[in-house]
Amino acid sequence: MDLYRLRSARWTLPVGIIADWSVVFSTLTPPFDVVLDIGFGGGEALVEMGAARLNEAVVGVEVHTTGVAHVLEAIDSNGWQHIRVVEDDVLI
Repeated sequence: MDLYRLRSARWTLPVGIIADWSVVFSTLTPPFDVVLDIGFGGGEALVEMGAARLNEAVVGVEVHTTGVAHVLEAIDSNGWQHIRVVEDDVLI
């Protein structure tokens, strides 16, 4: 399995679930804020936000694999436990 798929399996959230944030982000001490970044593009701003907000849960949603891969690499290389990614569209 390639590195992208390994990272994706570890750090992405499945589509269509109702997430229990205290379970998803079990390393954070409740209560904590959850920041939602919809359409993070290349992921640069999401990575910067994640570096600056270590005590907040950060969820990024993006459809483009390149941006998702960039964020997954940053999560993995920094050992972050407070960021997750949804690789899909946001439908309201």
